[in-house]
Amino acid sequence: MSERFNVDVDDILGSSYLVTSISCSTYNPMIDSASTTVTVMVKDVYGDAVSGEDVTVTCSAGTFTALNGSSITGTTSVTGTTNSNGQFTLTYTAGSWGLITIAANNTTVQLNVDGWRYIAGSASSTYAFLRNKNHARFLLRGWSRSSSKNDSWENFGDGTYGQSIRPNATVMMMNSSANAYFYIDSSGNVKWRAISGSISANTAQYGSVEWAIRDEDL
Repeated sequence: MSERFNVDVDDILGSSYLVTSISCSTYNPMIDSASTTVTVMVKDVYGDAVSGEDVTVTCSAGTFTALNGSSITGTTSVTGTTNSNGQFTLTYTAGSWGLITIAANNTTVQLNVDGWRYIAGSASSTYAFLRNKNHARFLLRGWSRSSSKNDSWENFGDGTYGQSIRPNATVMMMNSSANAYFYIDSSGNVKWRAISGSISANTAQYGSVEWAIRDEDL
């Protein structure tokens, strides 16, 4: 009579005994947004949740900023432990545009990050510069200054915003109702002047212009 042995399935299958999955609350997050919840789930080959399993999760760009709802120092690699439901959650903040890979064990998912980032100003300021992956935008929302302006070119804002917004060629915006020219040259320098004569103090300027960012800066 042959002797029988009892061997656990996980001893036979090794790492293949566990099945890891990753799901995200959105696969199209906005830049600088911390609203993406990443759920890591571990089950065995029978579909049952596996608790107490340590899993290291990495992202190719951006950072994880919370583990199971508790804030952590921003990092690209986090090790979490599955709960009784076989899962744990991470909060992901997108820091760059394009395709981002999140990986755990032999499983990966990809996010496509889009959206606008403020380079200068804010949603409530009277002027702002923004960019997304491929384009930049200049907004005037009632901006003015306390002294008059003549028809000689002068730096606008801090004068240059560099590679973050530079176009392939000079971009011009004319605000005819407020008698002003604005331009952004290929180095990202921003200047303005009166179209003719002078602009009175506190004359509000409104307008917007959008352009493609130079390819090598994408």
